[in-house]
Amino acid sequence: MMKKKIGVLGMGRMGERIVTAAEALGHDVVRVFDSFADAYAFRNDALKAIAAPDLESFWGTDLDMVAVATHGPSHCPLVMEGIERGHRRFMVEKPLCTSMEEGEELQAKATATGSRIVVNHGRRYCSPYDALSKLDGSDEMGPLAAGILTMGAAGLGCMGTHFFDLFNRVFGRATDVFAHVTETTVPNPRGKQFDDPGGTAIVRYGSRRAIIEMSDDIGVPTRMEFVYERGRVVIENELTPWRIMAREAEHRDAPVSRYGIPLVERVLEPFRPCDIIFATAGAVEDALADGPTISGIEEGLRAFEIFAGIRWSGATGQLVGFPLPDAARKAAYPIS
Repeated sequence: MMKKKIGVLGMGRMGERIVTAAEALGHDVVRVFDSFADAYAFRNDALKAIAAPDLESFWGTDLDMVAVATHGPSHCPLVMEGIERGHRRFMVEKPLCTSMEEGEELQAKATATGSRIVVNHGRRYCSPYDALSKLDGSDEMGPLAAGILTMGAAGLGCMGTHFFDLFNRVFGRATDVFAHVTETTVPNPRGKQFDDPGGTAIVRYGSRRAIIEMSDDIGVPTRMEFVYERGRVVIENELTPWRIMAREAEHRDAPVSRYGIPLVERVLEPFRPCDIIFATAGAVEDALADGPTISGIEEGLRAFEIFAGIRWSGATGQLVGFPLPDAARKAAYPIS
């Protein structure tokens, strides 16, 4: 790919990582902007030197792609403004939007103008996750039945949407969700203006299901388990080889009621750690490419849809189906 000129909005930790990923790919980050003069990434004098004094100046820069790494409520407005200013390629941090209605309006605008919008759900670019689908229906594991996520208090919107996208990638389009949203017990580290509690949810994908435990009384690292008919994949640490456990070949035809049959363990090979810079580089390349997106606006909407369904179910105490009812589509959540 030819060297491209990239601009980045938002100079927090993620903005700095986008700069690192883009430069590692050989591109030039030529303009950045943050409304805070002492933003995290401006400790780097080279970035401070290319900072635009205001948004007007930023939008006036000749750029091949704009990365938006601000907080959630500004994502859609900034991309909308960028499109109006004539820019056509964007990489946007998750969450894409703060309401389904807002995200769908942006999708319509992008379609009408031929704009390419990629949402940085980085696991879309990491090959180990392909194994989850490749094992589905295999002789070793049998059909994939469920995914289980446990994670500390990191916000269903801020961090949860990453994993909602992963479950969507593995299972397809969700059919319904039932959830309990917890009362937030700790201040949001990104600011008191953000409303992003934790909770517990069961998201169904037809007969398959994702079980999510991210309540605000939990402070543990991320752990995932994908459960098949006769085995499981355990992901204790996404950066180290995953554990695959399955019945021995001679026990594969035994009924599921023989749940006491021991599992034999191996590790997933080959394994490439999916560190955050590698994943972010994948999103940068996706935004600069042509043809179908890997993690486009549709994927961003579907991930946010799970979040919105969880919040609506938590508020109403009801099972919520997808597509969401109109009131749930309009509900807005100031998540970071």
